[in-house]
Amino acid sequence: MKNLKVTVNGVPYEVQIEEVTSQIQPTLVKPIEKRNKVQNAVNRSSSPANNGSANNNKKGLIAPMPGLIKQVKVSANQQVQTGDIILVLEAMKLENEIRAKNCGLVKEILVEEGQIVGQGAILVVIE
Repeated sequence: MKNLKVTVNGVPYEVQIEEVTSQIQPTLVKPIEKRNKVQNAVNRSSSPANNGSANNNKKGLIAPMPGLIKQVKVSANQQVQTGDIILVLEAMKLENEIRAKNCGLVKEILVEEGQIVGQGAILVVIE
């Protein structure tokens, strides 16, 4: 037995530690694959935000990067002009204003606040 004095958060403790002399066989543990929410969203290319509902005569606003939808600033059937802020997308702790690339009528909003989207996901359809 070894006697040691240990201080934790300014409080001293006296502890006894038993020395183990037997051989302990190491055990190999297979690592668990971890994925974060953004990576999962990137891998879900068939999510509701990317379900192909935008056909050739519609203009879909595309997510330029994976991230979290913080705010949706438009509503369905709202008229928008080129450059209007459509939504706010948080990526890497930065809030990015996603703006309309063309003027038109908001036909569909395919995302909601708090949703995680992958890069290339269709966010809003503007006709």
